[in-house]
Amino acid sequence: MLEPRNKVEAKTVGSAIQYFFTITIMFSLVLHCSREKDYQAAWYVMGSRLSVEARGVDLKLDTVIAEVERLDAIFSNYRTDSEVARFNQAPRLQDIPLSEDFFFVLSAAQSIAHKTGGAFDVTVEPLVKLYDFYKPWKGENHSPPSSIEIQNARLNVGYKHLSLNWGERSAQKRKSIRLDFGAIAKGYALDKALAQLRTQKLSAAALDFGGQILVFQKEKLIQIENPRAEGNSSEYCATLSNGSISTSGDSQRYYTVNGQRYGHIIDPRTGIPAREIVQATLIQNTAMEADAWSTALVVMTAKELKKLTTANLHWIEVDVEGKLHQHASGTIRRCND
Repeated sequence: MLEPRNKVEAKTVGSAIQYFFTITIMFSLVLHCSREKDYQAAWYVMGSRLSVEARGVDLKLDTVIAEVERLDAIFSNYRTDSEVARFNQAPRLQDIPLSEDFFFVLSAAQSIAHKTGGAFDVTVEPLVKLYDFYKPWKGENHSPPSSIEIQNARLNVGYKHLSLNWGERSAQKRKSIRLDFGAIAKGYALDKALAQLRTQKLSAAALDFGGQILVFQKEKLIQIENPRAEGNSSEYCATLSNGSISTSGDSQRYYTVNGQRYGHIIDPRTGIPAREIVQATLIQNTAMEADAWSTALVVMTAKELKKLTTANLHWIEVDVEGKLHQHASGTIRRCND
């Protein structure tokens, strides 16, 4: 039996419409790709160089620096008008209202502090100030604080002295603690910078903030240097297409005391600069977590690192003797593999 003509015509029209939309979509994709351009920019902000490489259509990179400068006004310990400066001046046993960004980063920091047994702790500011590590030391001779001074500073250090009120988005200090977001705020700024780009017609991006790298849909080879090896040789490499890699250690900011290196990363639990691990490189999905965890890994002892059971951590560390220890399955590999 022949199919009625109107049904045949309906199928023909339907096929034509489907074909038309398919061609239109393909043409739009080709047009979009043909309009894509490469964009580059760099700035000096938060005490470090921030560079951006991006590909997309009509990207506005000035939104990146505007966002990072906005966050600098919240988290900077070098500004007297920042939100963290106001928090540090606030009296204890009082509810302190916090901005959305401040509360988010502080709550993340408290979570990591709990997971690391206090190896990561943003209440470390009194110790950082006591050791004079807000200056850009590059190995000069300097006198460290006395044991009594360290003991007194530690009285106001400890993440357990801080409580958060999620309903009110506020915090309360049970002691006169002071915060330093130096080991987490730059990572958060990277995440927010990428988020700004992703609101636009972005195809791929790579951001480098003082050596911490965040990539989105863009394959990038990163070489990991051993600061204790001659010529800082790169024995290990990592290839990223999405995510962040962060390195923390004592090679960039330290001073010398009787021939011994005092790095700027301090163990909040002892008040002494980290000694066993001189560098740690870590990969995470977000730059904020990579930033914080790489610092925590430097502070933690070798014994603590062996017991670390937190999932999804891929890292490599360099001990005080310059030996590398890998804790990653394929993510970080030898460069010649």
